[in-house]
Amino acid sequence: MRLSRPPVALLLDMDGTLIDSERLWFEAERAAVARFGGELPASAEASLVGLDTDAMVEHVRSDYVPHVANGELREAILREVAGALVDVPACEGAGELVEAALRAGVRCAVVSNSDAAVVHQSLAPHPWASALAVRVSAADVANPKPAPDLYLLALARLGLDAASCVALEDSPTGARAATAAGLRCIGIAADAEQRRALRLHTPHVVASLDTARRLLALDAPAAGAAARPSMP
Repeated sequence: MRLSRPPVALLLDMDGTLIDSERLWFEAERAAVARFGGELPASAEASLVGLDTDAMVEHVRSDYVPHVANGELREAILREVAGALVDVPACEGAGELVEAALRAGVRCAVVSNSDAAVVHQSLAPHPWASALAVRVSAADVANPKPAPDLYLLALARLGLDAASCVALEDSPTGARAATAAGLRCIGIAADAEQRRALRLHTPHVVASLDTARRLLALDAPAAGAAARPSMP
């Protein structure tokens, strides 16, 4: 997929797409599990990427610390992750992508399976993220990703149809949600195995946000952006 004109809007996943926080979350999960006497192996990481917080907690608890209550484990993981969010870096090319979209008149929304407080904490250190006013998070819908509900809510808040927009996702869970909502989805994954997993849900998979920016024609002049039609 290479567009001749930018889309009307970008719907952006956060963890692992805009913010380089997936490893941070996994380390927090490992530390919390260890606190309760369990061990979360490295091999479990792939199965947790993209899950909303409640689903992640239940998966970890049932497999590795079944003697711990969900609420107790959830609190321990969020406590572990909270301090680290202050210093979590952006994914390479995230700021450039958002800034190029804004210059081209492309509207942007954050569509995250994280809690609203985590979305705020994760984006707060990054000046470019202040322009991302439309944000939907796990508590906003009954069924987070992989259900399409978060994306459908974001489209409703933007007042746009799926055909005019593109989603960016780093996980199969998110790609499933985006495509189920009728969106074209670009999967972002530097890792070859992750790219293979994403291709099960979208044919549009690239290794970097910089490549996605070029595919989306976001380096083109912004003239006429306000009157831009839907994507072909």
